[in-house]
Amino acid sequence: YDCPAVLLVICPDPATGRWARQPIPTGHPGFNLVPLVSDRTSVPAPDTPGLPSAAPELAVLGALTGAIDLTDDTSRHLLLATIAAAALDEDRLETYTHLILATAPAAARTALETLMTTVFKDEFIDRIKAEGHAEGHAEGRTAGAGDLVLRILAARGFTIPDPLRDRVRTCDNLAQLETWGIRAVDATTLDDIFRD
Repeated sequence: YDCPAVLLVICPDPATGRWARQPIPTGHPGFNLVPLVSDRTSVPAPDTPGLPSAAPELAVLGALTGAIDLTDDTSRHLLLATIAAAALDEDRLETYTHLILATAPAAARTALETLMTTVFKDEFIDRIKAEGHAEGHAEGRTAGAGDLVLRILAARGFTIPDPLRDRVRTCDNLAQLETWGIRAVDATTLDDIFRD
């Protein structure tokens, strides 16, 4: 690809991360290779200021390194909500899903698969199919995005008043719905999500 390359070491264990950060003598005078290492102590949170566009990638990296505890139900919901809220193309969504499932402990993998086929079914499967139809389905896309916002809120345990539910369902501005969806992933109050 004719682009610069780096050595990135992803470690699920901080002790291995400390070991992997040691310089590697190459034999070339003045050049010792120091790998870039990600472990649970160094992965920034997906909601770190300045990094919102990297939220799905940071969420996956958090799962790979153990920074996100996949044995915890709330963490699993937040991880999948972050991935679902991102406007990922089909290939990236499939790749990220496989990486998360391959890294998860057996019990967590089963729980993740259950969530993906029930709570997040539309986000992980139906959205991919719907996006294949592209233009001309804007109304369906906004309805799907509205449903996604409501599902993320429900998964996070929010009680959604009927007027707010109606506001989301009748919104025909896809950008607004996406903004609400991104905020819904980690906001602590409904006011934080639906502020103007």
